[in-house]
Amino acid sequence: NLMMDSILLLNHKLGEEEIRALNSEKEKDRYILKYLSTQINKHFIFNTFGVIRSFVNREKNQEASDCIDLLCNYLRFTFKGKDFVSVGEEIKSLSDYLDIQKIRLSDIHVTVNVDSAIKDMQIPQFILQPVVENAYKHAFTRNRGKILVEGRLVGDMIEFSVTDDGVGIDADRLKQLTEILSANQETSSDGEIGLINVQRRVKILTGENACVMVESERDKGTKIIIRCGKRMEENA
Repeated sequence: NLMMDSILLLNHKLGEEEIRALNSEKEKDRYILKYLSTQINKHFIFNTFGVIRSFVNREKNQEASDCIDLLCNYLRFTFKGKDFVSVGEEIKSLSDYLDIQKIRLSDIHVTVNVDSAIKDMQIPQFILQPVVENAYKHAFTRNRGKILVEGRLVGDMIEFSVTDDGVGIDADRLKQLTEILSANQETSSDGEIGLINVQRRVKILTGENACVMVESERDKGTKIIIRCGKRMEENA
């Protein structure tokens, strides 16, 4: 009886410690998610205000007004602070971002093809724009090229891909980037911050099978693949 009492007491204590550890990990995840969701590219916002100012200086008031509306829609979605949004909402936000980029970089053409079957499915917010932004920033030497964004259901995973026809990544750099993502590294240089941000959020919110992968070849473009698990319940 004493042994059973001791075992029950030990189990109770271990249970309390596990609950404390889980709560601590949950709070840590909430903090990380809140931090990651606020990492908006300042340069993009500053550049957009620069475009608006140039319209105002040239008295193109309608163009300035349209650009402000697009930026407001984009920021409103970004600052929602929700963990999950529908694929349709994510695509709408991406479209606002792309419409602003068209004003600045009209020779980069973007096509978005997402299966209608997944448009009502829930995914972590703000996972496509950072990857598309990486393509704008790093893929093209003369601000000219094509980007293709696709989305589909693959087994029990939602998969997105962002493919460009830009300069690509050399083998050594690709190996380094793959190792950074495989190791779930938390920080890196500017070129990987967007990808690391996306991967950490999809893993925290949809499970460890979620990931970001990179396929590329020098002078033949780059393809970024994002895989999200199905939305986990609040009490999973």
